[in-house]
Amino acid sequence: MNKDDTSSHTAEESHDDHEQNKQIDMIEANGPWYTFPIINSLPDDIEVTVIESYDEHVYIGTTSGEILHYFEIEFGNYLLVSRTNFEDRTDKEQPSVNKIIILPKIEKACILSDSEVVLFLLPEMAPVPNVERMKGINDVILRNLPKKDDNKFQNKYELLLFKDENIRNLIITENEFKERETFDYKFIETGQCHNTTVMTSKLNNYELLNLKYGQVTPLFRISEAIGNNNEHSELKPIIRSFDKDSFLVCSGGSTYEDNAMVLVVNHRGDITGMAMELEHYPINLVVNYPYLLVQFRNDKLSIYKFPDDDSATVQEINGDGSALRVFKTQKTFKPYPESTGYERYDNLRKEIIDKLSLQLISGASTTKQYDVAYRNKDLEESFDLSSPIVLVNSTIIYAFIQKPLFLTIKNFEKSQIQQIKDYLANCQELNLKTKMSVLERNYLTVLYLLLNVLHCDKIDIKVLEEWCDYITSIDIRLFLDLLGFKIYGKLWIYNGLKSTYDKLKAIQLRNKSENTKEEFLKFFRVIKERMTNLIVSERNNMQDYQNIVITVDVLIFTTLCTDPDQQNIMKFDILKYDKISHDEIIRIAKEELLPQGKITNSLLIMIFEQKELFANALSFLKSDIIADDEQSTLKAFKFIKKNLQKLPKSYLKESLVNDLSNIMENLSLLISKYDFRSIVKDTVILLKSADVDSHLLLKSVEQFENGIFLKVTILEEMGIGHVDSGDSNDNEFLVRYYVERIHSDIVANDLWGTFTSLREEYKAERNYDKLPINSYLRTKMRNISKCKQFLDFLKKILNITKNIPEVWDIIKEEISKFDKDNILLILFFFRNKDDNLVDHDFRLKVLIENNAYSEIQQHINDTNLAQLFDRYCNTLQDVDLGMELLKRNRYLLDNNYAIYISILEKISKDTAFCKVGRLILSIAINHQTEIEGLEMKKSLLKNEVSIYNDILKNLDT
Repeated sequence: MNKDDTSSHTAEESHDDHEQNKQIDMIEANGPWYTFPIINSLPDDIEVTVIESYDEHVYIGTTSGEILHYFEIEFGNYLLVSRTNFEDRTDKEQPSVNKIIILPKIEKACILSDSEVVLFLLPEMAPVPNVERMKGINDVILRNLPKKDDNKFQNKYELLLFKDENIRNLIITENEFKERETFDYKFIETGQCHNTTVMTSKLNNYELLNLKYGQVTPLFRISEAIGNNNEHSELKPIIRSFDKDSFLVCSGGSTYEDNAMVLVVNHRGDITGMAMELEHYPINLVVNYPYLLVQFRNDKLSIYKFPDDDSATVQEINGDGSALRVFKTQKTFKPYPESTGYERYDNLRKEIIDKLSLQLISGASTTKQYDVAYRNKDLEESFDLSSPIVLVNSTIIYAFIQKPLFLTIKNFEKSQIQQIKDYLANCQELNLKTKMSVLERNYLTVLYLLLNVLHCDKIDIKVLEEWCDYITSIDIRLFLDLLGFKIYGKLWIYNGLKSTYDKLKAIQLRNKSENTKEEFLKFFRVIKERMTNLIVSERNNMQDYQNIVITVDVLIFTTLCTDPDQQNIMKFDILKYDKISHDEIIRIAKEELLPQGKITNSLLIMIFEQKELFANALSFLKSDIIADDEQSTLKAFKFIKKNLQKLPKSYLKESLVNDLSNIMENLSLLISKYDFRSIVKDTVILLKSADVDSHLLLKSVEQFENGIFLKVTILEEMGIGHVDSGDSNDNEFLVRYYVERIHSDIVANDLWGTFTSLREEYKAERNYDKLPINSYLRTKMRNISKCKQFLDFLKKILNITKNIPEVWDIIKEEISKFDKDNILLILFFFRNKDDNLVDHDFRLKVLIENNAYSEIQQHINDTNLAQLFDRYCNTLQDVDLGMELLKRNRYLLDNNYAIYISILEKISKDTAFCKVGRLILSIAINHQTEIEGLEMKKSLLKNEVSIYNDILKNLDT
């Protein structure tokens, strides 16, 4: 059934420039519609009957029963990938393809040809296997699209099949192709459907059907020349969907050459005001409001415009012998940069963007120039000028793009007002949602309202109500600005209307109103009522909604304040105004009206009471705080300190901590550290008096850039780690902070070099009784100015350890990350000889490495004496140290001759005898004397034993 076109036609397959320009010239004409070639060089053996498209695919039905599939391989470059026959038999004439309905969510298409409906696969356009053809079909239309929000009905299409005997509801899903229900309406030829309402043609008559209730509303004839409705007319019925609530139909004479009427009929069968007389009865018709594209039998395309009383064409396009057809597709088209006529398209696009770009209105809140550029760049990048309508002749498919209506308006006469209003009303019915449609409607709405102000006899409530009718789509502040009132926020106007707006503003429009406070107060209250009645979604969709509310509320407030009768203003209730306006109303009262004497303090106090704020004095003080002003901040702090118990309990619970943290953060940048510590100390006392946990303040200050500094200062003034043991988290935080500060201070002041120098000095000193290394280093550091801060932090950490010994592990962990030569370990952990915070063997190792003789002395025993002697005499080459070691530990030698022998072995042969001889001889003599003494004692003992034995013998005898 398929025959692939292996010749790979492309839309860019070149004709010579002369031939292509000739084709374009054939259909050029002056008017609001422009043609741009999309697909060139259609096969010359086809006659197009229908065109449909989606994504990158374009499908063309022909009179010979073929379906051509073009694929956009890159932007603007279309490749003919296949030519599929509707009928797979070649022995009979191929029927014409009448309609293509694309079902993109299930990638299928429903094709009508010669009263048969066949389901095809997309994108390849091949028949779906195992699905039978449906025959005897007059027409098929789409009834319902898949419902996005209900997964149960995801990807389900409903179509209506019109047959002579009935209407059938066809369900198509990814896996189903079946009829669900049948409606008993006979001889229906074609129609259009809006859910359950269907406009149909039956024989020579148009009928409106209601499928839900089974109602039939007969309307009028297709051909008025045939008196009997049961007869068929030569004229083919024309039914199109006009908007969501109405249909467009066409009624004519007896032939296609006779005049015809286009009528718009709503769901009740009523003919609306939309009606138009045509020169002939059309063979095809496309609705693209406000234009009607009408194709006649003479290959002429006539374009009409709604509403147009004289029914004159606004543009005509002739094929000059080449058959013209017009179609509306799912996909929108636009020319690609290299195509013929793109410069004209680009100029049109630039003209539209220029008109729709936004300009700040002079007198509005100031802004940076890049704000304007950003908005307009966003418009230019996101703006897409394209059209779903295509025009085709024998060789080329054109994108048919209209010039937006607002570009065609050249005068601002009063007659334009009603025309624009009617157009906007119909656009609302059509519910067009493309970006171009929305922008055009908003532009025309502003133009309509400006013209209304310009041409009205008097600016009154009626005029204002017109503006308020469009309050969700236009900025009502434009109206207020035209009358010279102060507005809040950035006020924008379309560039195409900027000149008109400025001219209107220059003519003092207040003079067209009563120009009284009472009148303006009515204006403001009408706007406020309209704003209040908006639903949440409408408010959320409004541009700068908050500033609009503030503008209106402030205007009401300031107008009331100009009333010399203060009794009226004292009736003011701020709670009746939007909360987002309260701050600005209070600011104006305090900063503008109060200094000018237009209001008294009593009004401000009344407002504060209505809002249940703090005492008025505190509110004044807080509002007067300036970020870089020390005195204004101190005044607020002193007031809280003095009047703490007078403030509401709710304030103490909810706002006191926040206020104090803000005050502290501000003062920390303005006053000396000494004075700031005094403030922090008072703050801690205040929190205790208010029975507020100080940890809430700690958490509150974490939000600030200098939050860590503030938190540390608060903890110190709370006595954490000194007077108050605090909790483990507080102490751990302080320890880690102090260690980090120590690290930063070492790096910033290059203290490693200083520490290393002190350590080397200590190691080089050969005084056996020198200070312990910890004491030595700290003593030396006290005399070095750049070590002062280091020692301060060291002291703070050690103070914490007195109360919280558990933090020693944290200290050891943190300093190990950056310690060098164990210097920090010595300073922290080598303070007391009895500390068991460091392993004994490791402590001795560190002491030996640093020649801490006096501290090593505390760890000498009979296992390490000889090694230490060897280090002192041989490694350090200081025999005096070695001899001092032996002197101090002679008791070990006297008790263990083996150690003596080991030491003798370690004495270098080069060692002067005078240094070691005396001690060695002394030890040797003592040892020999001890041996001799033992021998003498042994002899004496033997004598005593002998004498004792002799005596015993004598006694026995």
